[in-house]
Amino acid sequence: MLNFAMYIIGCCLFVMMLKLVKSQNLWERLLSLNLVAALIIMLVIIYAVETNRILAMDIAITYSIVGFLSLILMIRFILGGKYGR
Repeated sequence: MLNFAMYIIGCCLFVMMLKLVKSQNLWERLLSLNLVAALIIMLVIIYAVETNRILAMDIAITYSIVGFLSLILMIRFILGGKYGR
């Protein structure tokens, strides 16, 4: 069952990568980049559950924090630092 979930998430990851490359709008690219990060986190969590490795869960949590912070920093950079002032 977990292999099927990994397959479906992998297909979704492929579609989001295509959307990331082909989108015209910068905000759509940021959104698809965020979704790609979320799908990678899901893959790591499913791998951790399947192999019973708790360290992979810690890696997924760390990756999610880093992904969120990098998305916030990219948005602040694009808006020129004027957001929130």
